[in-house]
Amino acid sequence: MTLQEWLTLTGPLFGVIVGSLISAGTTWVAQRNANQRDDARWEREQRNRTYEHRRQAYADFIGAWRSELHEVLSRKRSEGAQLHPDLLDPVWDSLAAVEIYGTEEARTKARAAWGALNELVRGNFGSDSAPLKINPFDALEDFRAIVRHDLSVPE
Repeated sequence: MTLQEWLTLTGPLFGVIVGSLISAGTTWVAQRNANQRDDARWEREQRNRTYEHRRQAYADFIGAWRSELHEVLSRKRSEGAQLHPDLLDPVWDSLAAVEIYGTEEARTKARAAWGALNELVRGNFGSDSAPLKINPFDALEDFRAIVRHDLSVPE
């Protein structure tokens, strides 16, 4: 078999092999780009989901804290008011969400706000009549400042 005959027979086979390699390479590059886009989208969705959970946890804590403070102050004014054991449960429950989704600074400030509210309740209804160590309103405002910073909310 001469070189000319051999090239005539193997030329189409060579073309098929080269075409297959180019096709496989193009498919690999396209799939790699699609995977990178999917990974970036998934990370963005996770970040947004975490942000939403954190925002909701912060809002729930502030709402529960203010609601229970109002409850404490209104009970204090009424005659013969007594502390119900579950009075601060909504605040405690919302603190748990802040503990899960919040930043370290937010968790610290939320614990301080919880402690100040708890101390206020014990001072109003319990036998503890010592002056408050932390002003509850200042503690909540410290938490709110951290929340505004953490969620990038303008002042």
